[in-house]
Amino acid sequence: MMYFIARFGSKKRIIKILGLLSVYALLITVLRYYDTITYNADLQRAGAVFCLDTKVDLWIGNELVFCATPSYQGAGLVSLLDGEGVLLVFFPIIIGMLGLQMYANDFRGGLMPLLFTRMKRKKYYMTNGVGYVTFTMMVTCFFMCVQLLFAVAGAVFLPQCGIIVSQEPVIWHEVFSSIARWCIINASFALLSYTIVLFFGKQHIIAQLVYVTVCFSAEVIGLGLFHCGPFDMACINSGLNNLSMKVYWLFVLLSLVMSGFLGVMRGVCSMIGPEGLTNEALL
Repeated sequence: MMYFIARFGSKKRIIKILGLLSVYALLITVLRYYDTITYNADLQRAGAVFCLDTKVDLWIGNELVFCATPSYQGAGLVSLLDGEGVLLVFFPIIIGMLGLQMYANDFRGGLMPLLFTRMKRKKYYMTNGVGYVTFTMMVTCFFMCVQLLFAVAGAVFLPQCGIIVSQEPVIWHEVFSSIARWCIINASFALLSYTIVLFFGKQHIIAQLVYVTVCFSAEVIGLGLFHCGPFDMACINSGLNNLSMKVYWLFVLLSLVMSGFLGVMRGVCSMIGPEGLTNEALL
């Protein structure tokens, strides 16, 4: 893990990334706060009363809880920015560019022969892969926890805006289960992306976009076949979108199986010929 951290970059670089994620988490909270207030105003004009079940409802995506969109101009854009849709672009790009790019840089820079004199190929791949997946889970957990903290703090001010917030205790085990599901789904897709990059490490653009491609492909396939994507199932109250968590675990299992298959194939190809010839043949 220390090798991966050393390859990743300086502490200042890591702090900048965490700071950027914190700012984005704060932006999501502000947008959902404004969306909630506007939605409550729409209901009041219709003679209805809006009530949040718990203080963490501000943390949950509006499309999963409210099942409605406020009528103000630009509400669609706000819903896009504070929903999981942007996370499929913004979050994976950060992870993909800073994690998957390492192998591509090693290969293009001609460092593979030198690295393989210091460590075995299997250890090199395992070190980068484990470090990358662990880093993905840590960043995911950090982002979700910071977002949750901002959301709970923001919910304290909602009653001042005329919104009733239930005083029922928060079911915290469901909250942390949701965070865990986000970590698991991101880790499984990170592992799949890493094994794909091992095949196409020579091409610069693939290492940057492969994570985004995997995430979007899984979401599109899930929506097409099951009317919900795996990332939907990682949220609380996921039963509003689908009747079963089988969709979520199916994509996690498929990611692990495909990662194992690609890893074995990559190992077989590496035994057949040199690193360069292996990648040329696979391309």
